[in-house]
Amino acid sequence: SAAYDSMREYSPYEPAIAYIPLYDYHGEDSYIKNRLLENLWLKPHTDTMEAARQELIRLLSLPLQGRYGERPKLILLLDGLNEASGDASLLLQEMQELASLNGVRICVSSRSEFGQLPFDRICLQGLSQQQVGKVLSNMGILKPENQDLSRLLETPLMLAIFIQTALNGDHRLKIESKDALLEKYLSAVKEKEIRKLSADSDERWRIETAIYFVLPSIAKEMSLKKDAMDDTSLLSVVKKCYKRLNNDTIFKVFPEWIGYRDVIIGEEKNPEAWYGRIVHNLLWRRLGLLVKDNRGQYRISHEIIGEYLVQLYDKIDRYYKRRKAASTCMIIMLCALTTGLCLKTIPGILEEMLSPLVYDVNAASAALSNAVAVYADCARQYEMMHDLVERYDNPQSKEETLRYLKQERDTELSISYLENLVPEDGVMPWSRQPIDREAYLALAQLRVDDALKYVQFVKCIDYKEFDERNETDYLAQMHEQLMNLVECDAYVAGKYYRLLLEPELVAMRQSDPTECNNYMRLIASYGEMWEIVEDSNADIIVYEEKQRQAWNQLQANPLPIIANNKAE
Repeated sequence: SAAYDSMREYSPYEPAIAYIPLYDYHGEDSYIKNRLLENLWLKPHTDTMEAARQELIRLLSLPLQGRYGERPKLILLLDGLNEASGDASLLLQEMQELASLNGVRICVSSRSEFGQLPFDRICLQGLSQQQVGKVLSNMGILKPENQDLSRLLETPLMLAIFIQTALNGDHRLKIESKDALLEKYLSAVKEKEIRKLSADSDERWRIETAIYFVLPSIAKEMSLKKDAMDDTSLLSVVKKCYKRLNNDTIFKVFPEWIGYRDVIIGEEKNPEAWYGRIVHNLLWRRLGLLVKDNRGQYRISHEIIGEYLVQLYDKIDRYYKRRKAASTCMIIMLCALTTGLCLKTIPGILEEMLSPLVYDVNAASAALSNAVAVYADCARQYEMMHDLVERYDNPQSKEETLRYLKQERDTELSISYLENLVPEDGVMPWSRQPIDREAYLALAQLRVDDALKYVQFVKCIDYKEFDERNETDYLAQMHEQLMNLVECDAYVAGKYYRLLLEPELVAMRQSDPTECNNYMRLIASYGEMWEIVEDSNADIIVYEEKQRQAWNQLQANPLPIIANNKAE
């Protein structure tokens, strides 16, 4: 709040503070400088944007001089680097350019790591359980009894959603998971808006349609595009919803809407007019579930809510398609009865149409092989880190571990294998179950993130240049904290194995035991990891929370910074 207040009044003796959200970035050059220039008066002779940018650079090249020595002219607060869309390379280059100026200091927030930036890292710790309890008590809300949910509320955003949901509905919320909380949150948003209406208002049906039918479709499209959307793009999504709404199959998905289709569509007899009412009037202006930036681009109010809405869409879409297929089967039966088609063939037709489509076996095998390889890489990382911490004074072991961790890793290959599994609501050829796409991508990202985390601590694992006694304590603490983190990471990977690989390998043992044995031999070669897999019976949220806490504890250890400063 101090930073916010100081922005209201300019002083030539104090640094100016500029806040720029990065969700509006879409790959353009000089994005930050252009945003800064929007609020500056330019000299009369400055006649082009390029000249204005050069003047800005000259202005910020020198610091302020005052009684307390040098101070920056500009403190730049960049919010949400992970929300920047498109190729972020130009943005990262511009940030480094500005950071090199003597008159600029930059603070950037991000939910994910950007290793290219040579900035000091600070990891914001979650709230303590005592803080969570105090906040809820002050609001007159009971703390949840479920320990997993209680730990989830250590994240400020989830706590805010929990409070808003409770204030809009029941102060004695009984919720067991993040998805249940988000479900309750959307319900509370709906009920709060409906309470403003008269008892016989038809608007409640449009509100429900906007939240549970249109908004998930928008979230799904945004996740596929990996970008915000303008009115033209949103209209194409809403047109599909409008078309589905005029098909009776929609009542199989939402039976409570039977008899209310005309009410939901209202006076808007074409999709363009309906779009204005559902998107502009409801989702954006009144409900705030869509937010609009100064370029006219829309996005879901928060990434976590968007992820939940995508899951909701997948469930609705899968059910809709199956019910539509069932209706088609009924038509086939009627045709068979009237045309004399052999009735013995009908069950086969029905079974083929109603059963989910199976992924191409080659594409499925490639995706499974990649997942096993990624998992094995994770296991190898944990094994090497475990051995290194136990014998950290072995230079050869340290160098081998560093070389392995620094190998190039990314998620692009995993993404491409996943994209080859079509249709999206199909099933794997062994388990006959849909692949857990979220777990698949999370496992691929896990091995990248873990390798990046470990490198910075491996470099100083055998640190010996102690100037103060407490530095030896820092080293011992770091070894213990690093070992704890490695074990927590291993449990997360083990749980992803249970969610993703185990169902397929168990089913494959029946149909293709030779191939299954090849996979199992690779996995079983990491014996300690296999014991962790068998022990990972809790919910993934439990292991991810322990992983987060372990990482926060390790990051608080000052030894890497001390070692780095002495090296410089």
